[in-house]
Amino acid sequence: MRNYFSIKKNIFNQNESGFSLIEIIFVLAISSTLLVIAVPKLEIPVRKSIERIKNYSKVGFDSLRRSADVSKEFRLLQERLNIRSYLYAAKNLYMSDSIYPKSAGDLQRFTKVSGCYLTQKQIKNDNLRNCRKLGNNSTATSWRSENRNYWVRIYSEDLILNIQSIPFIDDEKGILGCFNSTTGIVDTKIFKKEKAKIKTLKC
Repeated sequence: MRNYFSIKKNIFNQNESGFSLIEIIFVLAISSTLLVIAVPKLEIPVRKSIERIKNYSKVGFDSLRRSADVSKEFRLLQERLNIRSYLYAAKNLYMSDSIYPKSAGDLQRFTKVSGCYLTQKQIKNDNLRNCRKLGNNSTATSWRSENRNYWVRIYSEDLILNIQSIPFIDDEKGILGCFNSTTGIVDTKIFKKEKAKIKTLKC
């Protein structure tokens, strides 16, 4: 009998070790009050953090886009300098031999011409990235620029020599260049490639 009461007393003591319903309600009420006070105050820093992340992302994206634009402008400037050097080489050749250059090899007598041989397929689509470098005595009248972004071609029309650097991609900028043997004028101009026919620059 004594064992029965001691077991019952132990069970009763174990039940007493938990929280009462009033204690749980009291804890929930305090937690709810704290949440009501804290959440609005936490909302402002969280919102500010999200806005900062958005701003940093936008600044990073804008910076990346600007660096891509700067890179394009640098390539365009470099190509313009190349075309000018080709035109002055053409002028020197004309003063020396009274003829216009007909190929990259003719220009190489007076300046360095860097680039890759170009096939008809590559003029339409520049997916082929293999480069067969122009030789010193190249007879190529058109070639890919050294940076692979432009198609360079040389031809004469109405006593004017034209050297054009045409971008492979539409809506990109390229260079038109000309040399007039009558006036001695050398000129270059930036143009934007569209699907329409590329105009010839008149000196």
